Amino acid sequence: MRHWLLSGAVLTGLLLCGCGGGGKTDAVFHGRLESGDSTLADKVFVDTYSGVAASSGKGHVKLDSPDFDPQVNVGVINGNQSINVTAQAQASKGAAANLDFNVTQGTTYYIYVRAANLPGSGSYTLRVSDVLKNVQQQSSLTPAP
Repeated sequence: MRHWLLSGAVLTGLLLCGCGGGGKTDAVFHGRLESGDSTLADKVFVDTYSGVAASSGKGHVKLDSPDFDPQVNVGVINGNQSINVTAQAQASKGAAANLDFNVTQGTTYYIYVRAANLPGSGSYTLRVSDVLKNVQQQSSLTPAP
């Protein structure tokens, strides 16, 4: 289990679009892992997003990249302000990392976009199911000591 500390201001989400199925609207983000991004202890670049569960049930995230082996982690903040990763998925370059996870209404979930292997830079697309509302990219993430 990994723990990360979150700091910094909140940035605005990039794009919302319909992804089919029952009139639901998923949040879709197009981004890049690159020099200047936050890094983890293993020197992997990471982008962080957060959203609040509108209802209890299942959440879903999908991460794909043509440039790196995608890995997506989801977690919640514990009492000491570090983030407990509760679910993780990874895939090969060109394939999507799909992750289903349980959510509790009113809880904020943090989504970490990273590469499974170094060097781990390049473009990606992240899709977040509509059970998480107000999904926004965070400005920075600092690994816990």
